[in-house]
Amino acid sequence: MKDSRDKIDGWEMAELAEVYDTLAALIGRALELDMDHAGRALAVLCDDDEGLRLSRGQPEPTATHMRLLHSRVLWITVTYESRPDGGGQRVAEVTYQGAAGDLCSARSTLAFGYDDLPGLARQRMLASGRRAVCYQLYPVPDPRSPDEGG
Repeated sequence: MKDSRDKIDGWEMAELAEVYDTLAALIGRALELDMDHAGRALAVLCDDDEGLRLSRGQPEPTATHMRLLHSRVLWITVTYESRPDGGGQRVAEVTYQGAAGDLCSARSTLAFGYDDLPGLARQRMLASGRRAVCYQLYPVPDPRSPDEGG
């Protein structure tokens, strides 16, 4: 997602902020962290400059927070989809290891109009012929990979 952000506009920055808020809430509930710590820790975990900029002013994650995230979070994805009814949706998902060692997933789905999908996601869908595009935020994808996890 980093390469895509070189061309990010104000609307897409607002979408990114909403995505980070959603993911921070999911991680906070799943791992019992307050949202402020979860938000900044998420940006650090994902090694995301834009996320760090968005979370400026939030408390820096402690070493304990980061160990918790590194040991329990398995992957984080955000998928944008075009729906058969002509609309679009965003699915933010955090897959993590529960306290008992079980595989768990926390997910949030938000439906909206197709035209409200981020422009870069729509472009990737049109170019690939796919109805969905998935961005892998964690583990951080190899920058040499042509398809950011999706």
